[in-house]
Amino acid sequence: MKKNLFITAKKIAFMLTVLTATALISCDGAFDYDLPESNSKVDTILPNADFTYASLPGNFMNVKFTNLSSESINYFWDFGAGGTSTLKDPVFEFVNGEGVYPVTLTSSDANGVSSTVTINVEVVMGPVAPLLLGPGFEVDSDKNFWKANFPRIGSSSSVMQTTTSGGYFEGARGGKFPSSEDRLGYQELTTFTPSTNYILKYKYRMKNNSTSDGIMNVSIVTPLTSWDLATLPSKTVTKNAHVETTANVAALVEGTLLFNSGTNTTLGILLHNEVENLYRFIYLRNTIT
Repeated sequence: MKKNLFITAKKIAFMLTVLTATALISCDGAFDYDLPESNSKVDTILPNADFTYASLPGNFMNVKFTNLSSESINYFWDFGAGGTSTLKDPVFEFVNGEGVYPVTLTSSDANGVSSTVTINVEVVMGPVAPLLLGPGFEVDSDKNFWKANFPRIGSSSSVMQTTTSGGYFEGARGGKFPSSEDRLGYQELTTFTPSTNYILKYKYRMKNNSTSDGIMNVSIVTPLTSWDLATLPSKTVTKNAHVETTANVAALVEGTLLFNSGTNTTLGILLHNEVENLYRFIYLRNTIT
């Protein structure tokens, strides 16, 4: 049986039965509801339900669900056999142990418009993906999980930025790397299982400037103690270098980085840009065959 375990720390990108309250407004009983204003626009950005999951350390039957839904504020989880939750990111124990369990998430917005997704959750005993902290950059403090103990050349601070402007992200905010090339994101994870395949999943956008010269680098590295471009290749397990191919296009793109942990139990995720502003959020999965 193929065994898949999934993890994200927060959202991501890293939801509920439709739970709405309708305001009844009357004017001497003449009207039950407000009519749309003359210049009202139809809401074309609708909810999209999605999630990922991972068994928690210590008890593989306890599964952490991470909500990846967009344009949603209400959530309803159906774990089967009467198990439900209205939390955004619940933990559920599958007491029957190993097996495949259909889990359904319904997410809805403030207008009561909903989206539903069902994913077969495979609960297995075995290695668990490391816990990635602050992958969704949903709050500004998430950037601190990506703070290296060394600066990027030419910068007194390696702390990346977050932003709520520009629409280059999903959710409340996104991670940001300015075109000054003086920021980086780095997070070490210390619980990799040796000789195990992992998949790093993320989404990113290049800022749509007039030239097509931006690069986003996502690397899996052995532990770093300094920013040294001369030695970085020898520290790199694998890397994606996403090159901007079309100017003035800022589509949200999903990236995938497959790697094997080899003999390592500790590896780092290194994020940095070249030339263009970059925005992203990230989550980690591991696959075990």
